[in-house]
Amino acid sequence: MAKFAPRKGFTIIELVLAMGFLTTILVTIAILLIQIMSIYQKGLSLRAVNTMGQQLIDELSRTVGGSPIVPNINPVPNDSGIVNEQALATALRRYYVSNTIVEDGRQKQINGVFCTGSYSYIWNTPESDPTNSASPNVLTLQYGETGERKIYKMARVVDNTRRICQEAQGDSPASNFIISATDPEPIELINTDEADLYLYDFTVFPATQNTITGQTFYSANFILGTMRGGINIMSNGDYCEDLASQEMVSDFSYCAVNKFNFAMRATGYTEGEDQYGERGD
Repeated sequence: MAKFAPRKGFTIIELVLAMGFLTTILVTIAILLIQIMSIYQKGLSLRAVNTMGQQLIDELSRTVGGSPIVPNINPVPNDSGIVNEQALATALRRYYVSNTIVEDGRQKQINGVFCTGSYSYIWNTPESDPTNSASPNVLTLQYGETGERKIYKMARVVDNTRRICQEAQGDSPASNFIISATDPEPIELINTDEADLYLYDFTVFPATQNTITGQTFYSANFILGTMRGGINIMSNGDYCEDLASQEMVSDFSYCAVNKFNFAMRATGYTEGEDQYGERGD
């Protein structure tokens, strides 16, 4: 009677254990890769915010530094010699106009303009619904009488007379500003990239002018962050909301936001004054 030798191989239990072990290793590797990509993408977003913030500060400081001095930029006292809030607001509107909406009892900036006397800056925050050209809260620029109305995150335009600040206020403030075709086209300062950055707030405080030299000092701050990721600038301290439910999302919608404070000084040339802002005889 012939005898057959038993075949050697893995039992079902051994196969199940091996497959379970291999699956655990693959899942672990996948989680590690996701975490590494998460940290990498978050680092890119943080770097984009800080780099763009510094570029905006350099841009504004350079422009203001070479801009002409605004005569009598200081607020005018009333008959009693007191500078009240109305006088401060009137003086501020000569070079800075901000529009806000009220949400949950608190004000949020939707757009604004800052006029330096050489260039003016126009911006829209995410609260203005900047992806919707029909939104009534966005400011647009039109290059030439027949040009297309375009929405900018933050644009720089030639405006030697501060016309845009004048048009942006009053009973019927403009929401579209026509730029002469003889002037350079508006320049977008916050380029679209993978971080999708936006200004959430840009505030210029009342300026101070030296009555002897005419040199003008501005202080300002702005909040710059990603469009996605759950930013709430109305929160106390941390502007990033808790997105625990999005920890494993595939699009890496991280919150990256920073607040920048800086000062600017205008010492540029004005007719009747020398190149350094000192008044002539």
